[in-house]
Amino acid sequence: METPGQNDPPGQLESKPTPFLGGKFWPLFFALMMAPAVFTFLAQSIRMEDTSVFSAIYGSGGSAILCGTGLALRITQRIELRVLFSLVFIPLFYGFCFFTSMMACNAFGSSSFAR
Repeated sequence: METPGQNDPPGQLESKPTPFLGGKFWPLFFALMMAPAVFTFLAQSIRMEDTSVFSAIYGSGGSAILCGTGLALRITQRIELRVLFSLVFIPLFYGFCFFTSMMACNAFGSSSFAR
């Protein structure tokens, strides 16, 4: 008696790997994406301009790296495409995170970025 897939060509019966972080990916993704804007907003609300600038610049960079890499890991299994997608997504996410941080900064009428 034959087992299913015994005579299939190699690679045909491979099980699909589970997606990166399973079902917890999207809430974590959006939380990381908005974290720099939230921290910038909170720092501006208590008038800590230096902290808000640090959060906007470096927090956006860290968030972009984590979100871009995580999304690339989620999209494909091939290493070459993961690197390519990471290199495409990271600058896009940095721009988005920095823009939302600037909007959070402008919510209090701060001129921290205009110096």
